[in-house]
Amino acid sequence: MRVDWLILVVSIGLLGSLQVRCGRAEPGGGRHAVPTEHPRLLGSRQELKDLAQARREAYTRMADVARKQDAGDYEKLIAGALANAVGGRIERGGRSVELATAVP
Repeated sequence: MRVDWLILVVSIGLLGSLQVRCGRAEPGGGRHAVPTEHPRLLGSRQELKDLAQARREAYTRMADVARKQDAGDYEKLIAGALANAVGGRIERGGRSVELATAVP
């Protein structure tokens, strides 16, 4: 259970330190540009890579969670998706997709 809390805190710390620029729709019905690069929600891949470099220890802990067999499904899902976005490791991304479709 302590590992789950640690992962949650590390993930929130990584996400909290990421400055996401969100566009807003204009009041008059105007539209804003939607980025085409993934992951859109957490910032660009380059922003995530820069953050991983800046917070190397936190990224390493998060990546370890993605590899652990005994971590919870939700923790592995988020950690694996972020690790895949930063490292481009296809096998981690595939495992994250499998977990996402298996979690009720």
